[in-house]
Amino acid sequence: MSLTMIVTTFENEKQASGMEKDLLEKRMAACVKLSSVKSSYLWKGKVVRGEEVMMTVITDVKKSSSVVSLIKKSHPYDVPEIIEIPVKIREKAYMEWVENVTKN
Repeated sequence: MSLTMIVTTFENEKQASGMEKDLLEKRMAACVKLSSVKSSYLWKGKVVRGEEVMMTVITDVKKSSSVVSLIKKSHPYDVPEIIEIPVKIREKAYMEWVENVTKN
């Protein structure tokens, strides 16, 4: 089994919590973390600064396309940030836990 981490941001915790719930209830993710972050980016030629909620999703790499599709389908941003990072797990018990949680 290979794991991946998918990172995205939302405008507020209500939006992020809804996605978090969907991912976990559908067993598409083993773990979802939400963190408040301060973001700065260029949008339509202007620097935008604000607070967002960053979501980090740990899942089986086989489910990553489904996770990304669900995020894209439900995301409120015109251009959502969706980043996927391969994960190397050093703890066998954690890897087994992720595998068991994400089984259908």
